[in-house]
Amino acid sequence: MSKFIVTANYKDRQSPEMWLVRKADESIDNAVPCKRVRMCGVRFETSSIAEAGFGCFTVAVCDSAEVVPDDAPVVLGERPLVFDGAKFTTARGTYVGQAREMQLHANGAIDATLM
Repeated sequence: MSKFIVTANYKDRQSPEMWLVRKADESIDNAVPCKRVRMCGVRFETSSIAEAGFGCFTVAVCDSAEVVPDDAPVVLGERPLVFDGAKFTTARGTYVGQAREMQLHANGAIDATLM
């Protein structure tokens, strides 16, 4: 089964579609911009050289990733996360290396159900 790579939209940082989703075995050229994403089985890893070239140094590697329609209700995970440009943490500053589920919202908010 194919894994997915999810990142911030490093191709267009001003876009209302703040996130990029692609299959892990595909080129970054195939990344699809989207406003909302729901992911399962998430691990945070160092990005590829291609993504790092755009200033993206951390990616989410996911077992599944689903683009959420704009009109779908917002369902929050148990814990909001903060991304400092290198790593994800809880609001209290605890490092998060993986999550059972994670959601990326159109306003840039990130929340997760942790392992």
